[in-house]
Amino acid sequence: ARQLQLSRSQVQAYVAERFRVRSDELVFLWAIVAECINCTWVPRIWPEFEAPVDVLLLVINIIGAALCGLGTRAESLGLPASLVGAFKGGFVASFTSFCGATEHAGSLH
Repeated sequence: ARQLQLSRSQVQAYVAERFRVRSDELVFLWAIVAECINCTWVPRIWPEFEAPVDVLLLVINIIGAALCGLGTRAESLGLPASLVGAFKGGFVASFTSFCGATEHAGSLH
C-alpha cells in the first residue's frame, strides 16, 4: 500500500480552499446572528429597565459603535479585513438599524 504524505501547509491550503466562505456569505451569517440576539435577548432584558424605546435605541447604537471599534482594533491586530468587514457590514449594521426600526414601529402602534 502506498502512503500519501502531506505537509502541514498542504493540509491547511486544502482545508482553506475546501471550506472557504465568501465574504457576502459571512455578511449574511453575521446579520442572522445579530437578528437572533435582537429577537431573543433584547426583549427579555429590556423590560427589566422600564425605560422608553428611545433609550433602548441609544444603548443599542452605543453597543454597535463599540463593537465596530473592537472590530477595527482586531483588524489592526491581524484579523483578516474580509472577516472584519463582514462583521461590520452584517452584524453591526443589522444589530443597530433593524432593531431600531422595529422597536420604533412597535412603539407607534
